[in-house]
Amino acid sequence: MNSDLEKHARETIATIMVELDPDRINNRFDNPIAKAAREFAYEPICPIAHKDFHRIIAGFVEHIYVKALRASWMLADPLAEAI
Repeated sequence: MNSDLEKHARETIATIMVELDPDRINNRFDNPIAKAAREFAYEPICPIAHKDFHRIIAGFVEHIYVKALRASWMLADPLAEAI
């Protein structure tokens, strides 16, 4: 292996290790998702029909994508994503 290839491999591994750091993952994903989940509000319906349940879980998924992940552009069908 030449030194440039070894250097590139080490840099790539270092980058991956930074991205996989548990604190970074918590701050970027886990904490925002937990906060958004706590903030999600819906109108309780009793008894709940399957259409209402689908509407609620689709709304929850959309809420997570918008508020926590800031990636609404990635979400084409919230219900499909939930299921």
